[in-house]
Amino acid sequence: MSSRVLTRLYRPIPSGKTEDPDEYKWDGLHPVHIGDNFKDARYRIIHKLRQGSFSTVWLARDEQEKEYVALKIVEAETSSPDNKELKVLLDLAQSSLDHAGRNFILHLKDDFWIEGPNGRHLCYVTQVADLYTSNILLQLANFDSWSENDIYDCVGQPVEEPVQRRDGGSIDETVPQYLVQPCNMRALEDRLSLARIMIIDFGQAFYHDETPDVLTPKQFSAPEVLFGTAITPATDQWQLGCTIFEVCSGYSLLNMLFNPKMDVMKDMVAMLGKPPDTMWQRWKERENYFEADGAPKAATGRKIAVRPYPLVDRVYDIVRSDEKIRGEQSGKMTGISNEKIRGEQSGNMTGISKKSNVAPPKLPNDQLVQLHDLLSKLMVYEPRERLPMDRALNHPFFTAVAKANSAQKYSQS
Repeated sequence: MSSRVLTRLYRPIPSGKTEDPDEYKWDGLHPVHIGDNFKDARYRIIHKLRQGSFSTVWLARDEQEKEYVALKIVEAETSSPDNKELKVLLDLAQSSLDHAGRNFILHLKDDFWIEGPNGRHLCYVTQVADLYTSNILLQLANFDSWSENDIYDCVGQPVEEPVQRRDGGSIDETVPQYLVQPCNMRALEDRLSLARIMIIDFGQAFYHDETPDVLTPKQFSAPEVLFGTAITPATDQWQLGCTIFEVCSGYSLLNMLFNPKMDVMKDMVAMLGKPPDTMWQRWKERENYFEADGAPKAATGRKIAVRPYPLVDRVYDIVRSDEKIRGEQSGKMTGISNEKIRGEQSGNMTGISKKSNVAPPKLPNDQLVQLHDLLSKLMVYEPRERLPMDRALNHPFFTAVAKANSAQKYSQS
């Protein structure tokens, strides 16, 4: 949210799985409880889907159309008749353009305003989909015939965590009596996934005749953007690689914590090694973290040493991290086996550990093999050396994924 809380009134929620209760204040979030009704009782709240920086998103029943929908309630401060995301969604919904991409964008079903104790809030209604990454959903098959009990049997009963003031006083109407943990959408995905993505979050979208004032998130920024060298259309290839990794893993390829730009630059070197001198010499702060040859400096004082983390290991960790969640089930990329995947470390860290003759570890199946091959050709410092976009889109990785998805559908039929 744009104005952060300075004085905390409420105790943190123990699970850490909900929004911050202190975001419920004037110009902040709108308090919602399970069973609440909106727009003359047309929409009834069934469960929570997710929460974001500026909104909460709820699973609701549209009593008029007899279908389940996602109801997004935007914080009052961000709500505006000129809301860019709403404008884009309205234009997309009203467009008569026949384009294949229409099947992969969020469709606006309804929009309206509500007045609440924290201000005036924009609300809009879309189809239900599973949050795969921050800006990408996974499309789901229709489940409108399900009863509420069917829903709860699949995604679990709402887990309600009481809101409590730090001073022990009573809470007022600006804050809900409890916060709700997001439901287990992965269970719904397992039963209803269509294996098709959907692009969401058009808040920073712009039209072709506009001069965009858009900054690429640091975790998706290409090296030439961060290091300040010439920007070319090949930045799209880098961002494509970041997006593909996030779709497959559910988290970002490059990590950041306290200082987004600096953290991503350090992690980029941890992944790819020392960049070309045209980039390396422009980064004055490099001396705080790396030796002249790109090797990480030892930890001193409060500074934490950079740990080499090659791209090949990041690809393997997609399976390792997902196994912790799914146990004996397969990973997010259909068809990934649960065999042991650790092996010899790759020696492709130029400037951190010199290239060796050790072969990369054996990947568990075709999807991971092809994913690593594709990313290794996209995540390259020099823009001119990145795989051209047409060849990237025709890479065997996409064939391997399609083949595995077809096999899964056949086995379930």
